[in-house]
Amino acid sequence: MSKHWLNQLFRFLLELTALFCVGYWGSSQGSGFTQYVLAIFLPVIMAVSWAVFRYPNDPKLNPVIPVSGKVRLLLEFFFFLFAILALYDLGHPGRGADFAFIVILHYGISYDRVLILFREQPI
Repeated sequence: MSKHWLNQLFRFLLELTALFCVGYWGSSQGSGFTQYVLAIFLPVIMAVSWAVFRYPNDPKLNPVIPVSGKVRLLLEFFFFLFAILALYDLGHPGRGADFAFIVILHYGISYDRVLILFREQPI
């Protein structure tokens, strides 16, 4: 199910939403130059780490830095957790809970990918 185009679109939208939430949170921290730096560089750092640290052949791309399946799942966990906590800190606990539910729903739909990464099988 994880390779279905609709699920991949869903995942892409979740990733963009997480990056937006973290950028929005960064813009609310500090003042002046600091808030702009956090608003830009936090999402960039997250997006680069998302793209660089990959499990081989997931999804059929050669990783810049290959990691084990468990490390990749851990990276994804912290990626989405940061976005959820950012929503909570911004004063939107309901939206944070909704986003957490949607992320969990996505991983439930993508159970085959999660099992492959957890067992570190070839994709």
